[in-house]
Amino acid sequence: MGNDEMVWKELCQREYSQVLKQSSHLIINEKGYKRLFIQQLQIMQRYKKGLHHLTCLEGHLSAVQAMCFSKLKKQTTINIPTLFSGDMKACLCQWDLRSTLQMKSIDFHSGDEGKILKIFDYEPQQVVGESDVVMSISPHNDQCEKRHLCLSCSSGNESDGSHSSLIVFDPSDGVVKYFIHSGLNESKSGIESKVSDFEHFNVEWVVNSTSNNLNVWKLVDEKYERIHQIESISEFHNYNIAKIVKLTSSSKLVATSGLDSFVCISNIENGEVIGKVSTLHTSPINNSLRVLNFGEMVCLLSVDMNGSVVMSYCKEDSMEDIKSWKQYLIAEQSNSGRVKITCEVTQRSDEEFIISISYQDKTLQVISCKLRFEDGKLSSIHSLQHNESLPSSCTNIVLTPEKLICSCRDCTVRLFYIGKSGSSLSLTETVELDCSGSQCNSMLLIPDQSILLLGLSDSAIFFVKFSPRYEWEYPSDFELGTDDLQYDHTNHAYLKIFKDFSIDHAKPCTERKPIQCVTFLEGIFDDKLIGTKFTKNTSYLIHNLLSEEECQHLIEQTEKLSYEDLYGYAKEYRSNKRVIVEDKISAQILFERVKSMAPQVYVDPESGDTWDLAFLNSRWRFCKYTPGQHFLAPHYDGCIELDGDTRSFYTFMFYLNGDYEEGRTTFIKSHTFPPAPPFEIKGHVEPEPGLCIIFPHNILHYGSVLKSGTKYLMRSELIYKRRKN
Repeated sequence: MGNDEMVWKELCQREYSQVLKQSSHLIINEKGYKRLFIQQLQIMQRYKKGLHHLTCLEGHLSAVQAMCFSKLKKQTTINIPTLFSGDMKACLCQWDLRSTLQMKSIDFHSGDEGKILKIFDYEPQQVVGESDVVMSISPHNDQCEKRHLCLSCSSGNESDGSHSSLIVFDPSDGVVKYFIHSGLNESKSGIESKVSDFEHFNVEWVVNSTSNNLNVWKLVDEKYERIHQIESISEFHNYNIAKIVKLTSSSKLVATSGLDSFVCISNIENGEVIGKVSTLHTSPINNSLRVLNFGEMVCLLSVDMNGSVVMSYCKEDSMEDIKSWKQYLIAEQSNSGRVKITCEVTQRSDEEFIISISYQDKTLQVISCKLRFEDGKLSSIHSLQHNESLPSSCTNIVLTPEKLICSCRDCTVRLFYIGKSGSSLSLTETVELDCSGSQCNSMLLIPDQSILLLGLSDSAIFFVKFSPRYEWEYPSDFELGTDDLQYDHTNHAYLKIFKDFSIDHAKPCTERKPIQCVTFLEGIFDDKLIGTKFTKNTSYLIHNLLSEEECQHLIEQTEKLSYEDLYGYAKEYRSNKRVIVEDKISAQILFERVKSMAPQVYVDPESGDTWDLAFLNSRWRFCKYTPGQHFLAPHYDGCIELDGDTRSFYTFMFYLNGDYEEGRTTFIKSHTFPPAPPFEIKGHVEPEPGLCIIFPHNILHYGSVLKSGTKYLMRSELIYKRRKN
């Protein structure tokens, strides 16, 4: 095992040592390393498609929520506890809400993958069931103490409904403040069932549903006591309660919905059920219940399984009088034959809201409603509708006043702009994100709308970062500064707008050195694996393809743009900084210089298809390394696929300087797949200014730790087009 390889392995093991101790004995030593390496490769595959890795776990992911955030100057720091449960047999990180909880703290702007702040334990009163599911997480802001507290509740065992817990904790340090260990599943009848939802009024009051009953808890002397079991609500709800919402923060009134075709309102302070509203439905509502506030009016929006939308409304000071509640059928879909999957609502203004509903027939419906109230009555309503056909059914929706994000069953996430012109609504798709074969179970857009969190079906959380100017609306006091930003949908990173960047603006060469091309890495492939259609000498070193003046020009220009931390990489995997630049002029100039020396043809050994050299990708990735930084993890380079007939097969990389110690590139061969040590070293490249390396994407390599100086390199790809028969 090479020295660099041992260092990288040691870093990985040391970084995760505490986590590995909590995990199964199956992933320790060599097995743990292999598992981690495979996961890193999977992370890289998704990252190149725009999914930035937050943490990767085994087990069932049930929810993703951002708990606590604080806006700083040009930076947002978010503390995100992520709760998982399920298969606890082999996890790099594992936590069970009833026994242990591990917290991650992420600073998205530093590129940190996240560090476990604290692991805190408490003894559950009963044995935890293997099928327990973390139900949901809810934020709470304690203004009096100027801190953020979070509540989280587990649903309990799927088979008998037992073992539920609720905790209140501080996300800044992971300290549990209050908890409920038992009683969440109980009802007056003595029957225990799964907790399906919970709601809270600050930390003082908590209400949870179990079957068609409500349990009400109050914080007394630093402990939660159950003060009511509202079993009388079962006289209204014939089926399990699926959703609880508080009507206002100041009142102690909640609305509940389930498989019934109506909504109930209850007072949790006195434990009484006030009555039923939203009775115009003809099918179950389930959990499609939301609250909106328009001045002094409180509105309950409910959507049934057919897609019919009912609004019940009342003045805030009359909510406890059930006769004061009025209702209006906004959209009737009883005869549509469609079945609702999910819905979401957002308030656009003091008079307008938007609701989006997805159906099993792959339809996405958007309804905009403008309301006017006079003397507590609905005086006018104006609504617009739009139906969008999707390639696959939508399972989750994130809705803002101007944008709609949906995750679909074809493992994609799509972003639409909502437009309104006259008497019509429109959806314009701008982004389609490939989740690499994983279903997106949950999504969350953080409050400043710059980061979208995705909870995938393989128990990984990823985040997508959007440009604040071109994709999302930042708060009015957010300042971008003098350097404008543009978002790159291909690489899912920032582009910098620049002037005089390309190499034709470099100082003239005093004496250009001759360009020399030599073959490299001969015999790295096994003949039996690649066949006779491949040229064996597929890698090249081209000296002096860039002049020293051109290299210095590019270094100076990229420093003006500023290098940024990489998002989605663990520090032990890769720790350099990067800036991405679109430079077509330099690409054209360099392609003319290199095209006679580059591989002209690529033949696919499996399909036999022939691909011809076409052009050089103009999307340049500039990397900067300082002492101690590296790209130490053995890896393959990803390809760029512009369409089914246009893609890359070769990496095109330059060293821009050579005045530093170590930091060389090492090419290796693995005799197993996925790659695992011991590796066979096939060659090294010692950096020098203007040196270009051309090599296939499927050659394993890594970059050594830089000991001194500053290392600069740039890379792109040679693009080929499929030859038509």
